[in-house]
Amino acid sequence: MSDSPVVEVKGVSKFYRIWESPAARIQWALVESLTRITAGKERVAERLEAKAAHYYRDFYALQDVSLRLFPGESLGIMGRNGSGKSTLLQIIAGTLRPTSGTAQTRGRIGALLELGSGFNPDFTGLENVYLNAALLGLNRKQTDAKLDQILDFADIGDFIDQPVKTYSSGMVVRLGFAVQTAVDPEVLIVDEALAVGDESFQRKCFRRLDILKKTGTSLLFVSHAAPQVVELCDHAILLVKGRVSCVGKPKLVVNEYHRQIYGASDSRAEIARPETSNPEPTATANWETTVSNRTKPEDDSYFADLKNDGAIHAYEPAGAEISCPWIETEAGRNVNHLTRGHTYAYNYFVTFKSTLTQVRFGASIKLPTGLELAGMASHRSHERIAEVAAGTRCRVRFKFVCRLLPGAYFLNAGILCIDGEGKEFFAHRLVDACYFRVNFEPDLPVNATVDLLDSVEVDFSIPASGSLPRIA
Repeated sequence: MSDSPVVEVKGVSKFYRIWESPAARIQWALVESLTRITAGKERVAERLEAKAAHYYRDFYALQDVSLRLFPGESLGIMGRNGSGKSTLLQIIAGTLRPTSGTAQTRGRIGALLELGSGFNPDFTGLENVYLNAALLGLNRKQTDAKLDQILDFADIGDFIDQPVKTYSSGMVVRLGFAVQTAVDPEVLIVDEALAVGDESFQRKCFRRLDILKKTGTSLLFVSHAAPQVVELCDHAILLVKGRVSCVGKPKLVVNEYHRQIYGASDSRAEIARPETSNPEPTATANWETTVSNRTKPEDDSYFADLKNDGAIHAYEPAGAEISCPWIETEAGRNVNHLTRGHTYAYNYFVTFKSTLTQVRFGASIKLPTGLELAGMASHRSHERIAEVAAGTRCRVRFKFVCRLLPGAYFLNAGILCIDGEGKEFFAHRLVDACYFRVNFEPDLPVNATVDLLDSVEVDFSIPASGSLPRIA
């Protein structure tokens, strides 16, 4: 790896002046002019400057951000909407100037900052290919040599000869990504662009990114999708209100990102406080130092207030009502921070308002994106509880082994019944009824969502020569 960074950001801040009203701009300009005229009269000038400050307030999109990126490295940038991620990328790409600090880059920069950025909507796709390639430093002959590769990757067929304004959002991303990656940039900047493409295109993009990384391209990647950041990036940073809150290995930063989204108010305030040392995120820095003091022991489960933003969605009860969902350890201790490999029980109470027939209880675990990972049912479809009388109360307890990898998850709850006409219906259902996290593990060797491994064996007794053993 080269000793010289391809991206170096030093103390970058960016603020925007927010005016109290349209007229305040003119009033401020007049006061500023009077201030310059009365520059020799200190007391008058001070009063005028104080008056001018009432017309606006400064909003800091970024505050004192520093980072370095070396050839072949990939850095993920995470944060809530409005945390300054896109502003930082625009400054690095050169489309936005910082208020203070410097952002230097070396080599060709490829950037997918916004949907359709760099495209003229009235030009055809083919014309925009040549236009974008020229902006990236390629001449006509060089673009001709890469044209087949670009068109094959974009895979938009005859639409290449149609104006871009007729394209779908997915087609725009396909063409933009194809051009930006075909020019072999030293630095590729991707800002949530892959979220628009379909699943097959995303897989193709990730394969292309892997190839670019192996050939020395550095990657700056912004995404709210934690699995993508963990899979693609060597390191990550978390931005909170324009400041670098923490830096570290992707799994560590994702853990803090989820705390920032779902944690209780005091937990979010703790994450938002800038570190006193504020280390620069580089390959040589100690990436774990900024958050290691807040990491709980990985072999322990515990309860901590987690913010769910009132996200529980309760369906209208139809004869029964679910209440008080919670998770507990085998010893009966209430927890919401789980440890991988341990056994837990998901519980809820049910009150039956009416007599219901053919009853069974259910639960499911899902990601914050809504993707369901696992389901649990109290009975098979043909083994339901024949009848539950009105006024009955019960506790439902689903026992499970936590095979989920570190991250944030939600639990649903539901009661299924069959009416007199043989139709199945929900007597009650809670969506996002219970939120929990699986604790971070520093040296976890796998990247995924679920760890199905029970045991592994490596057999070195296979002969070095001859045919391999027959598989039964």
